[in-house]
Amino acid sequence: MAIRTPTEPSARARRRHRMLLDISRSFEDDDPRARRPGELHLDELLEAAGIARSTFYVYFEDRADLLSALSELVLGELIEAARFWWALPDPVTRDDVREAMERIADAYRTHRGAVELAAGTAVESTRARDGFRANVGAVIASFAAGIDEGRRRGTIVDDVDPTAAATWLVWMLERGLARLLMPADAEETDRVLRSLTDLVWNILYRDAGSAR
Repeated sequence: MAIRTPTEPSARARRRHRMLLDISRSFEDDDPRARRPGELHLDELLEAAGIARSTFYVYFEDRADLLSALSELVLGELIEAARFWWALPDPVTRDDVREAMERIADAYRTHRGAVELAAGTAVESTRARDGFRANVGAVIASFAAGIDEGRRRGTIVDDVDPTAAATWLVWMLERGLARLLMPADAEETDRVLRSLTDLVWNILYRDAGSAR
């Protein structure tokens, strides 16, 4: 299921979205279950969120459908957070890039439990894996478009391949933020974001001024 741009959601779609948020938020605390998505049974997920099993099946086919929807939720919010990134004005500074990375990190923190749960879709089933890859593909396409627009405006180096760079960035962020940022304290968070900023700056921006 690919990430879609919503128009006017139906009442059913709004209820389904609220259920996703409830499930995501039920794992926001430092609960070890959020770090073992493959070990969670559907009943455990629903109990943590306070959702009846009968209600769940009105809106979702099964656990794989739920996890695919969670990946759509998390990665869709990553696209929203990245809109600020790709709209950075010329000249782009390292501090601008740091703020963009912080916004993306915040999008992950908002659904910290869902990040780990969504990552588990890759091993759930063929259908869940295909859904997860389609959602990641939508984020890559969004990043590639942002990089290409930056190249056109001269804020990003001209010799970077937008699709290749976007693919590396998205997979790096998807795994790196989950593994490095989620368990980090304030000091470690600053170190992680500083290193991430350095990587992005050196790959996309450092020589952009001299290339114009």
